[in-house]
Parts: sequence; C-alpha cells; structure tokens
Amino acid sequence: MNSPVSFLICTNDNVIYADVEQRLVRAIPGAKIDRASDGADANRFLNEHYPSVIYISQSFDEGGFEFCTLVRRKRGYAEQPVIMLLERITEQAIERVTQCGASDFDCRASGFQSLAFRTKQLLKQSQSRDNKAKPKETTENLHIDTLTGLLNRQHFHMSFEQSLNEALEAKRLSAVLLIDIDDFKRINSSFDYQTGDYLLRLVARRLSSVVRGNDILMRESSYSQTKKTLARFGGDEFTLFADGIEAEGDVTAIVERCLKSISSPIVLDGHEVTLKASIGIALVQKDGEDVSTLLRNAERAMYEAKRTLDNSYAFYDSEMASAAQTRFLMESELRKAIENDQLSINFQPFVSLNDGFISSMEVLCRWNHPEMGTITPDQFIPLAEETGLIISLGNWVFKESCRQIAEWLEQGTIVNRVAINISSMQFNHSNFVSHLEDILIETNVSASHIELELTESIVMRDIDENISKLKALKSLGFTIAIDDFGTGYSSLSYLKKLPINTLKIDRSFVSNIAEKATDMAIIEAILALAEKLGLSVVAEGIETAEQLAFFKDRHCQWLQGYLFSPAKPANVMTDMLGTYNPLLAE
Repeated sequence: MNSPVSFLICTNDNVIYADVEQRLVRAIPGAKIDRASDGADANRFLNEHYPSVIYISQSFDEGGFEFCTLVRRKRGYAEQPVIMLLERITEQAIERVTQCGASDFDCRASGFQSLAFRTKQLLKQSQSRDNKAKPKETTENLHIDTLTGLLNRQHFHMSFEQSLNEALEAKRLSAVLLIDIDDFKRINSSFDYQTGDYLLRLVARRLSSVVRGNDILMRESSYSQTKKTLARFGGDEFTLFADGIEAEGDVTAIVERCLKSISSPIVLDGHEVTLKASIGIALVQKDGEDVSTLLRNAERAMYEAKRTLDNSYAFYDSEMASAAQTRFLMESELRKAIENDQLSINFQPFVSLNDGFISSMEVLCRWNHPEMGTITPDQFIPLAEETGLIISLGNWVFKESCRQIAEWLEQGTIVNRVAINISSMQFNHSNFVSHLEDILIETNVSASHIELELTESIVMRDIDENISKLKALKSLGFTIAIDDFGTGYSSLSYLKKLPINTLKIDRSFVSNIAEKATDMAIIEAILALAEKLGLSVVAEGIETAEQLAFFKDRHCQWLQGYLFSPAKPANVMTDMLGTYNPLLAE
C-alpha cells in the first residue's frame, strides 16, 4: 500500500468488534484499527481522520444503514470503501445495503468468514482508482480526479499546503472556497448516476473557466500572476484556493461568477435543469493559517450558506465555530432526550368551519430541556434532519401519538383524526409502512384516526414509487395530507393521481392575504382545485378576524391557528375535544 492502512469499526456490540478486529489484524498486519461506539464518536473521528475502510454494524447508533447514508453525505466520503456488517443475509438487507451506498457487506450469521477477502478487494480497488492512469502514466496524472480532470483529494492537500505557505510568507491575501452542489442526490435519483457524472464533469469545466484568466486583480509589483488551486473534493463538492487577491471584494466577485456559471440552465432528456450551489469562504490568516483549520472553517461557512438561501455564499466568522459547538452539544442532548423520554407532544386543534366543532388536531413536538429550558422546534427539527435523528424522533412522536389516541378512545373521548408530520427521511425508509403498522398493532389503534402530513416536495420526489407507498398507507386506513401546499412544485397531472385526502394551505399565503392580491388568488385557486378533486382543505396560521372572515366567505372546511388555540398538552386538549369553538359555533 502507498499509504498506511487504517480501519474504523462502527459498532456498539463488543462481540462484533472483537470478531472483526481479530480478522483484520490477521489479514492486514500493521493496520491501524479504531472503534466508534456511537454516531457522535464516529462523526468526530471522521472529521479528523480518513480511514481506508469503514465497517458499520447493522444495529449501529440510530441504524447502521441510516448512518452509512450520512457518511456518504460527508465531505470526501462519497467513494470511500464502506462495508456493512449484517446480522443475516436477507433480500431486504441486500436492498438496504444498495440504498445506503455501502461498497460491500458481510454477515454475522456466517461468522464474517469473507471479511478479510472483501476488505483486500476494496483496498485494491481504491488503490487502482487512485492510480488509474491514462495510456501514458505520469506523475502529473496520478494527481488527477479521473472523473473531472481536477486535482484529486489525496493530492489537493499537498498542493494547497505549498501554496498556503508561500502566501503566508509573502503576506498575500488568499481564500479557500468550499463549493457544494445543492440537492445533487435528488438529481442522481431522478435520472441516473451516468447523468450525475456528466453533470459533475460539466460543473468542473464551468468552474475551471471561471477561475482561469484575468478574473482576479493582480498586484503587479509583487508577482506576475494569480495562482489558483481547484479540486474536486469528493462527491458533489469542489474546493478552490485563490492565492493573491487584492481585497475581500475580489473574493465576492469570484464566488458570484462561480454561482452564475453553475446555475446556467442545462437540458437533460428534454428537461431544463438548473443546478444551485452553496459556497463557504475562509480567508487565510484571518480565519486560519493551516490547511485543516481553513477547510473546517470554509465548511462551517458553507453550511451557514445552505441554511440561508439557495445559490448563496457565506464568509466564515468566529461565531460559526461557537454555533458549531452548540449544535454538536445540542445533537448529543437531543439524542439523550429521545432515549430518555424528555420530549413531549402538544396538540393544536382543527376547527370545523360548519359549526366550530373540535374533534381533530395536529401533533407538535416540544422539548423542555432541564438546563437549557424550552428549545423550539425550529431549532431542533432541522438539527434532527441533518444528523439523521429525525427517524428515531419521528418514530417516537408517532408512537406517543398512538398511545395518547388509545387513551382518549378508552375514556370515550371523541377523536376524529390526529395529523402527524412525516419527514422525508422517515418516508423514504424502506420499512416505513411496516413500521407504522407494527406500532398500530402494538398500541391497538386504528389507522383511520390518523392523518399523515407530508410536504409536496417529499411526495413529488420519485413520484411513481411514492404513489405506490401512499396507496399502501391508504390500504391500512391512513388518510394523507399534503402539507405546505402551494410552496413546492406539484404537477397538476400528477396531483390528480395521488391517493390523498387533504390539502393544507401554507401559513405564508394566509398571513399576507390582506396585503397581497396574489396570495389571495393562490388560495382561491387551491380551494377551487380541491373542490374539483374532492379533497378537503385545512387553512393553517389563522390569527386574525379578517383571515377568519376570508375563509368563511370561501367555505374552507377546516381552520387552524392561534385565533382559535395554540398547541396544548394532552390533558388540556382532552377538555377541548368534543366542544364547539365560540368563534364559529352557531
């Protein structure tokens, strides 16, 4: 091997760890072997090291397959060898291995007999891929990413470090840009991986054209030209080191040209596709003086850009490091909260427009931390989605909701429907439908009492496959609602095919009906569309008497919002169910 071989074994099972470690020690003497007992340990390790092969047990952390998916999303890990350690080989397990992006698998039931062989094969493939040469092999083309023609990850650090040292010695202003293509995985799933490879090559050419030539002002008295190091950093990320820039404003000019070049429309199979990107920027000296610090800070800035707007950029500032630490601590606390039942659910009622009767509601999750106090959903839900905890969080909310429904029904309380939000990661899980069915059986609750709320962006992705899944849910007795309707990209031709029951009008339209005629027109169009398709409509975010009057005049069936009631704990909701809201009661 050209570089030291190292392995990371991700498992909380001591027996699996001992068995795998023993086989690796025998097969590859001298290899460095590390262990991660949970997701937090693994993430910390992967942020600082780059193991030759990663092993993930099926039961690891929140689920081994889910963790593998998260690894594939990490910077530089799109192609790194990952072996799943299965409990036993089943058709479903093999399907999950493929879906999560693992390179290979072995099985505990067979004693991991082929693990050494599979590991050696993956190491050979990695070495072959890194050293893949053109007909005439040269030192230069060994440094090249074979897909895009840019510098590969292994040799980017060497080139970057050399240029960085020169910049520091000459006290030149330089910058590191981390460029991430937004939602690239969806494009791969919508078309195919060959199309994805084509797009990566196209992005590489576009970026190369932007960073060459006289696009950056040169300081003529100190050097003859501006130096730029551009690399594909793995997966759908690119890194640019711009050395010798006149001022921070010049960095902004480079970034804007990068974004403009990436977002130029592309035609694929007759469809026009527009790529978008998020760019994080770290300035040499101001934000770091070594490779790892600058890359880490550029990555923090890139995630900040992602959290703001599509096709945007952000400069690193010191508060981002503090925010990153806070997010890491909050992730750990959220994991504990889920495991130790520190969360709670509240219920916000739907009010019937006809008579004000209250028998339906939406479930909303709440987190009251013993030290940090109330943590709002807009703080912890995005964190759960980013870390993969959303699956266990969503499962907890669903099960707790079913438990509460069962309690109400046993008391004779009138419960029509309880709406539960479903995340994208939950819905796309291969055993999502069967898992919900298992909880219904365990809690002895009929699916007819539950409405599943999904955003239209979730439903419209992989539409044909999702229609089948929605039909399976309907066959169990669930009703289906499209949440935040009007904010996504539903096709009317597909909408009429979807096995859904309800459209929820997003609060962003409701809040502006008094000022914006366009929002009023959109709402009226949604109500007319729902009537034609035989769907019920819920208007959320009703906060004023004017908004109430608007929807009463247009005969919207269900209303929800602070005008009627904020979300309440179960014991308060018990007293509200079966009553009439005075604002609508006749």
